[in-house]
Amino acid sequence: DKENQEIVQKLDVVVKGSEEVAEQIREELTTVREKSTALEQEKSELADKLAAVQNQLNEVEENMTRNRTTRDKELDRLRNELADREEKIVSLNQHIEQVGYSLFGIMWYYLTHSPFA
Repeated sequence: DKENQEIVQKLDVVVKGSEEVAEQIREELTTVREKSTALEQEKSELADKLAAVQNQLNEVEENMTRNRTTRDKELDRLRNELADREEKIVSLNQHIEQVGYSLFGIMWYYLTHSPFA
């Protein structure tokens, strides 16, 4: 009977030790789950921040493309306007030259046909 009591006592020690180990494992598991939940939350927050930054980047790229297109159109318009003005300048210079020749002709006529000549 003494042997049985010793065995029972040893088993009680083993059971208590196992219960303590099981409790420690449960506590560690709870801690790991809490950390895992916190990491999942951080991951979700980082994903949201990444999406927000990506959206901002997309907006900036769209604005840059829109601004570049607007700038290119404005440059084309200004080039066309410059070409038109250059054509007008050439035309006006030709007209001035013709008027100058006409005035010279008129002056030459009066100088050569004038009663005072």
